[in-house]
Amino acid sequence: MSNKDLIKYWFDTAEEDWKTAEGLLNLGHYMQALFYVHIALEKYLKGLIVKDGREAPFDHNLLGIAKMARIDLDNDQLSHITEINTFNIRARYDDYKRSFYKKANKEYTQEYFNYAKEFRIWLKEMYQKK
Repeated sequence: MSNKDLIKYWFDTAEEDWKTAEGLLNLGHYMQALFYVHIALEKYLKGLIVKDGREAPFDHNLLGIAKMARIDLDNDQLSHITEINTFNIRARYDDYKRSFYKKANKEYTQEYFNYAKEFRIWLKEMYQKK
């Protein structure tokens, strides 16, 4: 697979996962929507790494992937991405008390979905600049 094909793969599948997140949000499946938000952002970041001529890591840590993509996060981004980073594990392995399911109510989910939407646009703009 060429580098161009890999970049296309990461960004196309990120777009597909973003649409899945939107659909889940609209259905009221908040925890699952946040899980797909994480996946989509992860893939956009990996696309930036590949576009830079490097290999995407087998990692799900958004903070580490952003660092590898040579993206400097400001304090607001760092705070939000730190929280979004937890969606991967919490949604996949919620504890027996279902604490993340309860936390991921409509308001919480909408707040992080809206933030991720803006961050996604920012990442796509970075892609255009590189």
